[in-house]
Amino acid sequence: MTSQEFALQVIQQAICTLADWAEAKLPDGCQFLTENPAVTKAKGLLSWHDDTHISYLELLFDAVKLSEENERNKQHYCPAVAIHASDDSYPSIPYPLTEPPDLKTYKILVKQELENIGEQNWQNLSLLTLILEKYGSCLSFGEGNIAFIDMARSTAAVASALVDNPDASDLGLIAGDLSGIQKFIYTIASDGALKSLRARSFYLELVTEEIVQQLLEELKLPRTNVIYAGGGNLYLLAAATQDTKLVLKKVHREFNKWLLGNFQGKVFLALDYTTFPVKDVSQKDFANHWSTVTKKLTPQKSRKFAEEINYFIRRRRSYDKCQVCHRDDVRS
Repeated sequence: MTSQEFALQVIQQAICTLADWAEAKLPDGCQFLTENPAVTKAKGLLSWHDDTHISYLELLFDAVKLSEENERNKQHYCPAVAIHASDDSYPSIPYPLTEPPDLKTYKILVKQELENIGEQNWQNLSLLTLILEKYGSCLSFGEGNIAFIDMARSTAAVASALVDNPDASDLGLIAGDLSGIQKFIYTIASDGALKSLRARSFYLELVTEEIVQQLLEELKLPRTNVIYAGGGNLYLLAAATQDTKLVLKKVHREFNKWLLGNFQGKVFLALDYTTFPVKDVSQKDFANHWSTVTKKLTPQKSRKFAEEINYFIRRRRSYDKCQVCHRDDVRS
């Protein structure tokens, strides 16, 4: 089985769990195969058991206690509403509730959606994940403040990282950081400044997304393995293998070569990864590994394009600086 199939199996199980909760009858062809050992191990690591149940979602921020004087007994809850596109110019904001939401009406809504999935869509990982995110973002699974969609994605990510070796003792955490983006975004002309700011910010989001896509394709990982991607930063869960190191070196080298040619060294990609014990994936120690891989990017950022120093010292033509992008190495 491939990592995509591992992730699909987890998401299918999550859909079946949601269907059981909503008392929905899935089409006959919507069943998952015998559970793979990697999936079983991932579920065990993240405390997904047969008796784990779906309930209302408590607000995560209520778990943060800044002092003993905080109101300990005051709890807030996420309203039971599905994520959907709004017809209004301004979508409604799901403000927290002070009382648990009534899930009876919501169950009916979920039941109607799941019974119309269609057998032809049962192998569509993207669609099933979208449905699970739409209806599982306001429900908890296991812990009261852990969203069902987050549990499913995390389990799928761990299972996908164990695709080649379910008995692996380590996992890999990849971190990436686009450095120099602030200077790139704000070095603009005064004319049309707002449009330029928006355009450059959006452009860098596309660059970050392209890096993520290249990593996923090269590592043969599903989208569920993306922990975070945005603001010039990215974090992915992968297998702790030599192939992962080789892929990172390749993507790092090729992407920085492209950045150097298009941005004159103003934007640089720092990319690295660290390994950590599989058991730490659901423990507090995971925060330490996150900090470790982030710190490993610092030496790269302090020596940007160290292997391309000849590019900066060689003689080349210079032209009038462009009023929009401020480049002087091409004719404006």
